[in-house]
Order: sequence, then structure tokens, then C-alpha cells
Amino acid sequence: MENGFILIFIVIAFIMIFIFAKNVIKSGRSNGIDKNEIKNKWKEIENLANMDKEMYYKMAIIESDKLLDSVFKKLLIPGSTMGERLKFLIYKYPNLRKVWEAHSVRNSISHESDYILYKSTAKKAISIYRDALKELGVL
Repeated sequence: MENGFILIFIVIAFIMIFIFAKNVIKSGRSNGIDKNEIKNKWKEIENLANMDKEMYYKMAIIESDKLLDSVFKKLLIPGSTMGERLKFLIYKYPNLRKVWEAHSVRNSISHESDYILYKSTAKKAISIYRDALKELGVL
């Protein structure tokens, strides 16, 4: 009789695990990352970039950098800065080396009050961030 209860408990536990896993996959969440949230944030970034003014390009790059770094943190990548986390990741994802260029643009925007951001530079940086998010499988 006791074995019957244990068997029923195990079957119920498996069903609950299956339902949970199905809901996680359906919601697009993995490693604490909500892919739908990432996609929505990326749409906002693209809208900024399409406003065709330097100020909006700068905002789009800063937001892209923040979004990518938040993904790094959710993936539990070690490091206290974006740069440290990026150094760690390029061994597994060599294509992420390109992010250095975009991150450098972001740093110039943040630290140089007279930095002039050209449309071509902005578009390239945003493209690099998009490619990095795709490389990580979150976009």
C-alpha cells in the first residue's frame, strides 16, 4: 500500500515537472532570461535608432550596451564590469570580439561630452550588439 502512494507521488511529480518545463519553453525563458522581454526591448532600441538624430543614436547605443550586459549578468558571466564579462565570454564566443568596437563607442558617448556620433558608426555599433544577442541565442 505504501509503495502505491510513493508511485503515485512520483508520477504526479513527473507530471508537474513536465508542465513546468513546457511553460518555461513556451514563455521563452531560459537561464532567467525572458526572450520576449529581450525582443521587446530590442524593438524599442531599433525605434530609437530609426529616429535619425544623433541624440537618439547615442541613446540606442547606450541601451544596447545595457541590454547586452544584462544578458551577460543573467548568464552569470563572472566579472564586475561589462569589459571583464566580455573578456571571459570571447573564449566561448569568438564572434563577440566585435562587441569591443561597439562598447568603445558607448564609452566615448558616456565619457566624452563633445563626442560626435556619425550615423554610419551608430548603425554599425547597433548591428554588432544585435549580432551578439543573436549569437547568445536570446534574440
